[in-house]
Amino acid sequence: PPTYVVQPGDRLTTIGAQFGMPPGLIAEANPGVDLNLLHAGQELTIPSEDVLRPYAPVPGKRIVISTAEQRMRVYENDALLYDWPISTGLAGSPTYTGQFQVLSKEENAYASQWDLWMPHFIAVYRAGGDVYNGIHALPILSSGQRLWEGALGSPASYGCIILGIQEAETLYNWAEIGVPVSIE
Repeated sequence: PPTYVVQPGDRLTTIGAQFGMPPGLIAEANPGVDLNLLHAGQELTIPSEDVLRPYAPVPGKRIVISTAEQRMRVYENDALLYDWPISTGLAGSPTYTGQFQVLSKEENAYASQWDLWMPHFIAVYRAGGDVYNGIHALPILSSGQRLWEGALGSPASYGCIILGIQEAETLYNWAEIGVPVSIE
């Protein structure tokens, strides 16, 4: 795996952004290193990009997510198939940028740390540990309340990419394991 020499002013999040690698995965690759106390000259291991894209890419399909525009564009055979508004992560819990792919799909995933259900969940990258960020419909709290209705088009999530209910179902049915996902 590649290494990186910490520069003055570097933080784990800026190093992750530079490599298109979620900081949690960099942390896992550097056990015993206190990543809250980085210093210039320190050498870090950067995980191989293979951890982000372990499957052969599905030819002719791709998903492009623009965090700046808060839009998702879905392409098939280089033709624009869908163009939808989304909500990505808030500044304190950002959606990481980089080149990823569809890793898995779950009809209705549960996020215990937030006590919410994520309909039509498509895992895109492992944030660290057993936590995956991905694409899903507007989430539902265990109380039955749907979060972030009316927020599409603005950052609102804890790091995932949020779609409308019908759009998430359409994407879930269209996307296969291995479809490339570019988050810009």
